[in-house]
Amino acid sequence: VFAFCLADGAAKFLINAPICYLGKVSFSAYLWHFAVLGSLSLLAKNGVDPFGLKTATHGFAFFCGFFPFLILVTVLLSTITYRLVERPMVSLGNRLLDKFDNRGRSKVCFSLS
Repeated sequence: VFAFCLADGAAKFLINAPICYLGKVSFSAYLWHFAVLGSLSLLAKNGVDPFGLKTATHGFAFFCGFFPFLILVTVLLSTITYRLVERPMVSLGNRLLDKFDNRGRSKVCFSLS
């Protein structure tokens, strides 16, 4: 059913700039979210409470306070990693493939844009 909806154009609302950007930085976000979540959990256990919730035992209120911050920090670090690591490495890989292409091998090109 999902495939038919996509093929029929029912999911056009999913094709927009923010969603496409999240797709570009998704690998970095996957790598960073564990570290960010662990760091925020450690800060919460050590008494850092910017929202005045006193402890992490407040459950849903604590989650609602820290979840947007978790997302923001993860996307920020993912963007930095994407621009400073992923794009230059893909560019380097394409340049290396171009060198091999000059030797008569088939050309394969990758792009993150």
